[in-house]
Amino acid sequence: MKRFSLLLAIAATILISCTPTYILTFSAGNGGSVSTVGGEFDKGTVVTVSANPAAEYEFVSWSDGSTQNPRSITASETINLTATFAKKQYDLNITAVGEGRVLEQVVVQGGRYNSGSQIKLTATAAEGWEFVNWTGDIGSSDNPITITVNTAKNITANFNKLELVSMEILNPTDTLVISRKHKFQVEGTYSNGGKVDLSDLVEIEPVGDIINALEGNEFTVRKSGNTSINIKYEGLELTDSFFAQYFEEIEPHPYLSSPAENSMITVPVVIITYLPLKEGLYINQDTYPIRDYGDQIYNDLSIREVQNWVLANDIRTKYSVEEGSKFRGYNNPQSIPYVGIKVIKQFNFYEIPKKPNPYQTVLEDGEEGWSPDYESVFELINMEYLVNELGVKEIWFNSKSLYVPESNMSSPTTGDISNSYKEEDLPIYDKTYIVYGNFIHFWYAENIHNRGHQIEAQLTYIDRKSNGNDKFFWQTFVGYPEGDPQPFYKGGRVGSTHYTPNSTGDYDYANNDPVLSDIKDWRPDNQGEKTLVNNQTWTFPRYLPVSLPEFDKMVKYKDLTKFNDVGGDSQGGWLIYWNQSIPGYQNNIPYVKNGVEYTLTNWWDLIYNWDEAIQQGKTLWE
Repeated sequence: MKRFSLLLAIAATILISCTPTYILTFSAGNGGSVSTVGGEFDKGTVVTVSANPAAEYEFVSWSDGSTQNPRSITASETINLTATFAKKQYDLNITAVGEGRVLEQVVVQGGRYNSGSQIKLTATAAEGWEFVNWTGDIGSSDNPITITVNTAKNITANFNKLELVSMEILNPTDTLVISRKHKFQVEGTYSNGGKVDLSDLVEIEPVGDIINALEGNEFTVRKSGNTSINIKYEGLELTDSFFAQYFEEIEPHPYLSSPAENSMITVPVVIITYLPLKEGLYINQDTYPIRDYGDQIYNDLSIREVQNWVLANDIRTKYSVEEGSKFRGYNNPQSIPYVGIKVIKQFNFYEIPKKPNPYQTVLEDGEEGWSPDYESVFELINMEYLVNELGVKEIWFNSKSLYVPESNMSSPTTGDISNSYKEEDLPIYDKTYIVYGNFIHFWYAENIHNRGHQIEAQLTYIDRKSNGNDKFFWQTFVGYPEGDPQPFYKGGRVGSTHYTPNSTGDYDYANNDPVLSDIKDWRPDNQGEKTLVNNQTWTFPRYLPVSLPEFDKMVKYKDLTKFNDVGGDSQGGWLIYWNQSIPGYQNNIPYVKNGVEYTLTNWWDLIYNWDEAIQQGKTLWE
């Protein structure tokens, strides 16, 4: 019996000593701790562990995914668990009272505004508002501010509307030229000294009937006179008064202001262009229509397009004058121009001082019933200074709607030697100058035609003064038969502005009938070589060496602008050719008068240095 009891005791001891054990390990991630790190436990032992978050942290989960905390675990296997913690997160609610916005900029990142995050708040007031302070869970007038998120916070940014206390025009104008646009730059000042651009916000209110208000607060003037415009905004009001000006100085086109290369004399020129406008009408974005007198050039064209047309003709005129001063350039490609045109001033007139033309009945629409009031116009642009001090010799008067003679001379030396009525309508200065009427509704050749008559008038005067008659010029050079008022039928000599060597009548430039002429080798003794000439002799392409800006873009009136060449038309070609036939620099043309041998002078020098030629008694020969 005792032996059996002993065996039972030994067996129990063996059973107890063979119970399995397990290791349970507990750890904590950043932001907390665990209540126990664990150890070795017998199977079936229940172990309780707690995850304890540190301040401003919260428990997230155990590494096996469980979120139970505290947690009881029965030892049945080896376990290694880690408690994960995260920063607490808080809502940050920002409210703006008034008009403005708040920029939230994280300075120290912590999560979704995790606890401990530092946030920089910058309040930006809207236009016309100012920041006052922060209220709510923070009270401060600092801007910007930096806050630490450690609780949920509600913060309000407070803005006050500013009071606009004054306005100022930054670009007031004393004068505004007809056809030009203007827009006031208006700046407002707030009660806190801040500035605001009100240019597009103000209301503009023209006073009277001179100003045309356009879109976007732009405006222009349609006739001259003193006027004003009211500018209003939120109870504030300004008035700007100015003069609506009827003329403007513009920068000459670079080609017009550059004399021909290698030219021997420079002829300073002033250009005046008169373009009357229809009052109150406005088309497109930046153009006015001009007054319609029934010519194609005026119908529905904007002022900018007409100005381009006039520019093109001025360019052609300059080129033709310079080209025409190449003595016998048609025989000698190396011939250089004696004359170089230099436009030193250019003016546009949209209204003009004028007076009745005594030679015509005043028309209802004022077309050619009026002449320019030269005294007033020239005083406006200081023409006396330009002539006396800057040596201006020519004034090109571009116009359609006024009576302007083809050429009109003012001279303290000889008086008016020109193709005009010879009335003393021009101011007389210390030096001679000539006003050329350039007809803007015609082709450039008409401008050269007009100066052709001026050349005839001046050479005729010198011939009569030195010779007692004008036979040398009109009979020997041009080819008029003595006592005949017109050139001989197909006279064959050099010809004139109206008559070519093969003319059968006036303006017969396009005559293709050939005739023997000495024009290419003219000599007073009629011993020059004769060749057959006709329209084909002087109608040849001489293309402009410049581009006509924007001019080629006209489509509707392409028939008026398709010829960009000079000399390709019979009249223009003839006049350039005839000018080149005029005895010029180093012409070496012999002339025997009363048994004395002479050489012809440079007639261009006589024409362009008129005062010296007259004072020194120069002749057509020397």
